[in-house]
Amino acid sequence: MTTATAISLKKFVKVLVLMSLVFSLAAIAQTNGEKPLEAKALTSLIVELKEVVSKNSPDKSEAKLVGEKWDKRTDLSGKSKGDAIELLFEDVKSVIKDSGIQYQIYSIFSFYKSIPDISPPTETKDLSTMSKAELVSKLVELTLTVKTPTDTDEPFMPATPAETDSSKPIDDEESESSNAIYDEALELNRK
Repeated sequence: MTTATAISLKKFVKVLVLMSLVFSLAAIAQTNGEKPLEAKALTSLIVELKEVVSKNSPDKSEAKLVGEKWDKRTDLSGKSKGDAIELLFEDVKSVIKDSGIQYQIYSIFSFYKSIPDISPPTETKDLSTMSKAELVSKLVELTLTVKTPTDTDEPFMPATPAETDSSKPIDDEESESSNAIYDEALELNRK
């Protein structure tokens, strides 16, 4: 083998390695690191996007045609959310020709792409089957988890008589207003 052939062979191998690297990076970039949608998530996504098309299309027959095209699709399983939305939007463009409506729908579809996939809870209990005690505890649980900007991590504890300054006399007006507040709260509680 001559030196020129050896150099050509080395260049050829380098080009092959570079090309395989480029193709593998292109394949990774196509998936954007997204996982394929599960069947339930895909169905839910299609239902939501059908509603988007229906609400944003002035011609309801066009929206219906888009929905029919989507129902006939069999190539969405195994696709990521972004890929599925792109394919569904191609159907929208094939039916709805108004560029303004296409832009509006595409903007909403893009928003859906940015929403992370969150699996729904596996087991949810129907509220109508819960007892009153379970409903109250659920309400308390949900209420206590909501914080306002003025909330602190320290629980509110009213001053006990031992913690109050005993040298300061309690005002009659202050006592009456406190009693009025408690009476009003008790009355509301009874109702």
